Amino acid sequence: MLTVGEHLRTVAHPTPIAPEARDGELFFASMTPAVLASVILMSAPVTAAASPTGAHRPTRAEITVQTRAAVAASGAVLVGLKVVAPNQSFALTIRVAHPAHYLKYRVNPLVDVINRLTNVRWRFLSRSFTVRGPSDRVFWIDQTLRPRIERTSWGVRPDLERCVKTIPFDIEIDPENVSRPCLA
Repeated sequence: MLTVGEHLRTVAHPTPIAPEARDGELFFASMTPAVLASVILMSAPVTAAASPTGAHRPTRAEITVQTRAAVAASGAVLVGLKVVAPNQSFALTIRVAHPAHYLKYRVNPLVDVINRLTNVRWRFLSRSFTVRGPSDRVFWIDQTLRPRIERTSWGVRPDLERCVKTIPFDIEIDPENVSRPCLA
């Protein structure tokens, strides 16, 4: 049973995003983390000349490569990644062997990359992030942005609530500190 939270500024019923394979993902899936990290460094955009403001909207390929590298660097296994650019939808599902340790110590750099690519400057209309443990879903967040509608819903396995208190999404988990300690 998951503990579920939801923030809804106006009533909305978005369609969930189902991660699925896309063209070219097999190539990246076969790379080792070291090779994938090299690919991301070589494919990082030179943004100073890309636009007068010194930045550009990341392409689908850039988002895919940088997300895959961040997943590999975090120690997780990529289950699914779907990017519909420009700025439409982003869905990422990963699997981890030790959910408590991963959520407390390893997930934040990955979420920082997700936020930088999809939420900070070029806000995606729909974002989904799911962390699975060896046998079940342990944390998830879905965010939808439409005109006059901003919805965030999330869930976490109750024994992991304190493990995700510092996750850099704009959600408040266990504000009264009544959940069990994180056993990471």
